[in-house]
Amino acid sequence: MSSPLVLVVDDSLTARMKLKELLEGEGTRVVQAKTAKEATGAAIMHRPNVVILDVVLPDGNGIDLCRSWRTNPVLKDMLVLLISGERSGHDDRIAGLRAGALGYATKPFSGQELLAQVGVLIRLNDTHSELRAAKEAADSAHTAKSELLEQVSHELMERKRAEAEAQRLRVLLKNIIDSMPSTLVAVDAEGRVTHWNRHAENDLELAPEDAAGQAFEKAFPTMQSHVDQLRLAMRDRQTQSLEKVESYTDNKKRFSDVMVYPLLGNGLEGAVVRVDDVTERVRLEEMMIQSEKMMSVGGLAAGMAHEINNPLAGIMQNIQVVLDRVSTDMPVNARAAHDLGVSMEGISAYLEERQVTSMLESVRQSGQRAAKIVENMLSFSRKSDAQVSSHDLSKLLDQTVELAGSDYDLKKKQDFKKIEIVREYEPSLPAVPCEGTKIQQVILNLLKNGAQAMAEIDDAQEQPRFVLRTRRDGDMARIEVEDNGPGMVEDIRKRIFEPFFTTKDAGTGTGLGLSVSYYIITEDHGGTMQVKSAPGRGARFVIQLPFEATCYSAALGRDT
Repeated sequence: MSSPLVLVVDDSLTARMKLKELLEGEGTRVVQAKTAKEATGAAIMHRPNVVILDVVLPDGNGIDLCRSWRTNPVLKDMLVLLISGERSGHDDRIAGLRAGALGYATKPFSGQELLAQVGVLIRLNDTHSELRAAKEAADSAHTAKSELLEQVSHELMERKRAEAEAQRLRVLLKNIIDSMPSTLVAVDAEGRVTHWNRHAENDLELAPEDAAGQAFEKAFPTMQSHVDQLRLAMRDRQTQSLEKVESYTDNKKRFSDVMVYPLLGNGLEGAVVRVDDVTERVRLEEMMIQSEKMMSVGGLAAGMAHEINNPLAGIMQNIQVVLDRVSTDMPVNARAAHDLGVSMEGISAYLEERQVTSMLESVRQSGQRAAKIVENMLSFSRKSDAQVSSHDLSKLLDQTVELAGSDYDLKKKQDFKKIEIVREYEPSLPAVPCEGTKIQQVILNLLKNGAQAMAEIDDAQEQPRFVLRTRRDGDMARIEVEDNGPGMVEDIRKRIFEPFFTTKDAGTGTGLGLSVSYYIITEDHGGTMQVKSAPGRGARFVIQLPFEATCYSAALGRDT
């Protein structure tokens, strides 16, 4: 058995050394501390049998330190002998004992008396050790009793295992329901929420514990107008379904399919509501419908162009004949005038004086412009049957600009002819294998959007302008359509090619134009399409098309 350990706490080195020499002479081990802080640390570290503690310390009072130890779970059982100077009074002795000290000695003190008090405290500590041993024995007896109780409670444990298995099955069922990509909400007969899966929590940002007990329409406000179907399903015990239910999230329209299943059997009352987001499906369906409409409109435009072309050809032909008949350069006109007693010079002078000739020439030029518009419309709407052919990109761009100049919708806000067109074409750019009408469709859409954007600038400091560029970019041909419009913020730029995303007012745009254009370039032609823009700095759309026809064939998934 090791010798007892005493902690000596005194700010005086002389006093500590004297006590150390005295105690070690009796075979007692000694550790020292000179402040209250050091004393606490040493007591926790060494767990001495006895602490000899000076009342006056540099950083505190020994009596207060003793009192604080009694509230410390680690030091509350520490045996303390207080020592003080000769000026210490009777009240200090009482205060020290009340603070928890088990002895009190006043300097100067007898060494034998101090050793006797320390011995008593060491024996008291031994007694405490014996008590602890007895407690451990009692604990051991308690353990034996627990083992007996464990044997007696075997049946209870079996029941707990069964309950745990049931809980495991409940957790498994919950995980299955939470893993479903649908919003699932269970309600009781009163329409109060009893279950709320993870998809519902994420979609509605409401925790299951917060949703539980709430009325269905309160927890699920977007379904508030469809509570009647919920009640009807529970009343008639028949499934109710709703398709393409509209709702708005962050000012964005969403569509959902809703199924209400009544709970049947085993006396259950209530229903399960399943909500599936079908927004993308609805958008694809609308895109297909829009595509069919565009095909019908294209066919109608082609038919109208053919019908306009016939009378227009007659007008152009007759205007040219009239101009030929009043020309002074033709001898046949001079002979006919002479036979009628007039001169062609007089007739020509009259026509010039009355500006008839210039009017006829204006009619001819207008007819030529109309014929060019019809030609472009026919070229744009003509079916190509996906047969690739080589096209001069600069000619395609110029034809599209002419087509854009005659577009009616553009004239609603801005005359396209007043927009400056800057052409930066690479003269030596080879022809590119592509579907010309589809590329025209993409460029026309970019011109229309850019013109509308530039028209929205009320206090424009410069003339609206498009810059059209073509150049070689490695093994790709590069087309750039740049405007000096208002530009766009980063959030809009990132989403500009998303289907149905539009910044225009309701009824003005469908949000399909750029997504269809992106599809034509990337999917139909195996190219790339991107936009570079910033607020107040216009927008620049960059299109890249492969020079090799094999790339185009791969994009179509067939031979050309």
